[in-house]
Amino acid sequence: QLSRSVTKLRDNLLANGYEIPELLGKKYNSGMNLLVVSSIQDDNIEKDTELITKIIKPQVNFKDKMIQSAQVEVSVA
Repeated sequence: QLSRSVTKLRDNLLANGYEIPELLGKKYNSGMNLLVVSSIQDDNIEKDTELITKIIKPQVNFKDKMIQSAQVEVSVA
């Protein structure tokens, strides 16, 4: 039921021109327009890799323009 509600909310936002890009699990690079709140050492990921492992505050785009930048936690190997 919760999953269905989240899907319905995302669909409603998309219909009104808003988008919340999926950042979780993506590789982080310093050129990304977001705020890294914390970095955590993780030996379970590939060496010299930085992955976004937690979203504190999501990025929000309106009509393909960012109106809120993301705050994330990054795991570093």
